[in-house]
Amino acid sequence: MARLNIAKIYLERGQLDSAIDQCRQSILTEPHYAAYEYLAELLMKAGKPEAAEQAYREAIMLAPDVASVRFGLGELLVSQDRATEAIEELEKATALEPGNSALQKRLREVKSARP
Repeated sequence: MARLNIAKIYLERGQLDSAIDQCRQSILTEPHYAAYEYLAELLMKAGKPEAAEQAYREAIMLAPDVASVRFGLGELLVSQDRATEAIEELEKATALEPGNSALQKRLREVKSARP
């Protein structure tokens, strides 16, 4: 996971493409949900929501019980006006961390904004 640290350094330096490349290299050598999750976040910053969604889904396949991954995918889906799917992911995240008031609040917000 050393490449993820390198990716973070690249991001701090404003080198988004290099950060993405480091994440992808990390995944090739050591597939881990955290690498996919960070890759998804970077891809969103790069304006590539379809690729980010795929990375989140890969992370979920590796770690279906990690709330932050479910939350990230939920937020991505909200940004794409896919409220029904977003609510499903946010509900899963909330179920995984029932004491997380921030997750509960965000779920309520998305539900109330739904047409």
